[in-house]
Order: sequence, then C-alpha cells, then structure tokens
Amino acid sequence: MERNWRRALYAGAGVFAWAFAMISPSVSVAKDLAHITVSVAQATDINGMPWKVAQTRGFFEREGIVLDKVLPAEGGGATLHNVIAGNLPFGQVATSSLVNAHMKGAPIKIIAGATQVPFEIGWGVLKDSPIKSVKDLEGKTWGFTNAGSVTEAMSFLVPKYAGLDMKTTKRVATGGVGAGIALLQSGDVDITFFPPLTEKEHAKDLRVVVRANEFVPYYELTMIVSSRNYAEKNPEVARGLLRALQSAIDWIKANPAEAGEMYAASVNVDPEIGKELIQKFIDLDVLSLAFNPKSLAVVEEGLRYTDNIERVNWKDLLTDAYLPEGHKGRMPD
Repeated sequence: MERNWRRALYAGAGVFAWAFAMISPSVSVAKDLAHITVSVAQATDINGMPWKVAQTRGFFEREGIVLDKVLPAEGGGATLHNVIAGNLPFGQVATSSLVNAHMKGAPIKIIAGATQVPFEIGWGVLKDSPIKSVKDLEGKTWGFTNAGSVTEAMSFLVPKYAGLDMKTTKRVATGGVGAGIALLQSGDVDITFFPPLTEKEHAKDLRVVVRANEFVPYYELTMIVSSRNYAEKNPEVARGLLRALQSAIDWIKANPAEAGEMYAASVNVDPEIGKELIQKFIDLDVLSLAFNPKSLAVVEEGLRYTDNIERVNWKDLLTDAYLPEGHKGRMPD
C-alpha cells in the first residue's frame, strides 16, 4: 500500500527540486513548547499569510508552539512530499493532491480547510488581444500549469459554468505561469492562467478576462493536513495550531491595511497592491479553516475531469476534531 501512494506521489508531482526531502525529525518539545516545521504550498503568497501572521504576532507561542521553519513548495505534490517524506507534522497542500494521495494509502488526515474561493485563478490574455469577455472564449485553447493541478480543473469548470461548448474547448499544459505567458505570446494558447500578483505587476502587458470565482464561487484550493497520525497522537498541538491560524485570519480581517503592507513587503511589491489584494481576499472570504461542503463538492467535480475520480470519501479523509469551536463548518454528507 505504501509503495502505491509513493509511486503516485512522485508521478503526479512532475519535476521538482526535492531540496527538503531528507531532513531530520522536525518535531521536538523543549521548555514545554512544541517545536514544529511545516510545508506550505505557495507560502510566500497570500495563501501563506495566516502562517506568517501567526508567527510574527506571537499567536503560535501563545498556544505553546514554536514554528521553527516554513518550507515553501510550488506544487501540491512537492508540498505533500515535504510533509510525508520529511516527517513533518503539518502542511498546507492542494486538495486534489491530498485526495489522490489518500486514495493510494498515504498516511494523512485533513484537519482544516485553508483557501475556499478560487479568486487567485485568473485567465488572461495579452493587453491587445481581441478577446474581451468569457463569451469570446468559445472554442479557444486554455493554458493551464500541470496535469492534475487546480488550474487544469478550472480549465474544465470555468468553461462549463460559463456555458461554453465543452467539446470545442481545448487545453494545453504549459508547465508554469511564465511558460504559459510565453505560449500566449507565441499564439500557441489563446488564454492562460496567471495569478493576481502577476496581473498587477504586468498590467501594461497582460489583462485578465475572467477569474475562476466569477463562475465557480467555491473551490477548496488548499487544506491543512497532518501526517502519520501526528494530530491524533498530539491533539493539543493540533488544536493549538488551528487556534493560532484562526487568530491570524481574524487579525488579517481586522487589520487589512497592515496585513496588506506585510504581504507587499514579503513579495517586494507596492504596498497599495498588497492592500488591494488582501482586501479582495477578505471580501470574498477566501481564507477559512472551516469545512465547506460546497467547496469540496466542486473539488470532487473537478477531479472527475482531471483524474477520473468519481467519488471522494471525505468522511474518511477529514476530521473536525481539532478545529476551534465556531469554526468547524460542516462535514460533507
């Protein structure tokens, strides 16, 4: 069983630099504090802001936890590899990667949501493109990053919910944001994925035609996972971790300007861009630990297109035992 999920994990992850694969055990207790290392997908983006805020504002320490290190990873497979092979207690990982790994027997348990609205999935063109609206995308070629990714799922779901002819919609794996823009420039794709920060930084050259959330309002992009029964064996650490992250989300919502400046500084952009993007995440309620059956149902729908998975046993994969009261949401039926 273990061999099966490991083979699936390596096959699905593509080509990554496994820099953090073989690290020493990452959990220890000293002076009554639990010291942990975690891996977070796109840790430097807004997805990772709750971790950064909880660390810098002392919310982890308040819960008896010291976050020694956050290992960033670009893709779901890379992040999950960090968590499992690196013996990390927790990670924030693409939901589709978690489902695939769980079905192959990976020793994981999802303990919380993380990002439940696909605002960051933007589909764009060159500034002078004749494509002006989603209606102009009938029969066009969409560039997504990699097979099995959220962007591939959205290249099916957005056209479907926008009422486009699915039979004439074409898709091309680009390998990444930069490569997708290059294919856009060469005319090999008509539209490609790029995130909000890319749009803001290259506003003179690029233009977003449609954001995924305009047609797919809910989709659980990433979730928080515990590996190798760590949460079950250390329930107070798991509860403290989620309380700290919830405190961070609450702080971001209460202090959007300061949070925006913090985010802007971390990615080296104009503070006004950081404030604008943070406010958008707040307005859309993107950051949420609570389980949302609506967002999970759309993940399941996307997996039918990308991985031929008809049904996900969410009850076996999820637990709300460690979520703070009032922030548990609802488990899928």
